Amino acid sequence: QTSDAKDKLALEKLATDSASYENWKSWNLPNLVEVLKEFPSVKVNPTLLLAQLPLLQQRFYSISSSTLAHPDEVHITVIVVEYRAQGGKGPIHKGVCSAWFENLKEGDIIPCFVRAAPNFHLPENTSLPIVMVGPGTGIAPFRSFWQQRKVEVEMGHLNKQGTFGFGEIDLYFGCRNSKMDDIYRHETMPLLDDGFLSHVYTALSREPGQSKEYVQTILSKNSKDVYRQIVVERGHFYVCGDVTMASEVSNALRHIIKTEGKMTSDEAQQFILTMRENNRFHEDIFGASFKVQSDRKLQLQESFESSANS
Repeated sequence: QTSDAKDKLALEKLATDSASYENWKSWNLPNLVEVLKEFPSVKVNPTLLLAQLPLLQQRFYSISSSTLAHPDEVHITVIVVEYRAQGGKGPIHKGVCSAWFENLKEGDIIPCFVRAAPNFHLPENTSLPIVMVGPGTGIAPFRSFWQQRKVEVEMGHLNKQGTFGFGEIDLYFGCRNSKMDDIYRHETMPLLDDGFLSHVYTALSREPGQSKEYVQTILSKNSKDVYRQIVVERGHFYVCGDVTMASEVSNALRHIIKTEGKMTSDEAQQFILTMRENNRFHEDIFGASFKVQSDRKLQLQESFESSANS
């Protein structure tokens, strides 16, 4: 109910014109409090409002630690979500769970549970090569992989790669800036030097003085090695991150298989489908998708990145 004619007219338009509603929503990305502030004359029955509010859904995070390395701990890798809508000039929006994490103190209890991921784990055959693609926080599960391999070597279960131990382990990581976002470099570089990781490729999309580069670009540059590892040596391919990136990486892999294997598009696609069926193509995909107008999408993305850097 509203007593203001202007508010009533605006609300009726949003309720009856789907295009106007979608444009308003994508520009403002409003929460409930912001909606009530925008239309201050609206009177909502508190009981009815509380009855209609849905329960918060659980947030899923990839575990970024190995039980062998940290038997009594569970590590996660989280970006604190903070951004502004309205072209970077709107109110600050924060991720519900990540902002809550940020405000926790040591000793606080986190209600959680562990969900099994039976299709996302290291191959039983340790001699097979693995290719890990994880830009941003998508690197999370691969940290557990390299911790696992390192502990297995230290426990004498395996020999280091380069002898007759486990197969190649290639990491494709991506971030904006090497000085700010390469969050596990202090772990990956020593592991690379010691031979636990075969190669670490880093794609930088906002590095000063460099053109933008993405993980799928580096994959394509290394097409011969990727083809050998995945097709010839029947290795495992892992990708973790947002759905858009995962789709582009999958397309890059399909093009590599098609080009290097001299296959048709259908044959390359069927090869990837067979990899999935044989549990050699592993995905851990996350991220919400918003409908954002094309002329505003870049502004929102830049606003998000600016807030994330602050």
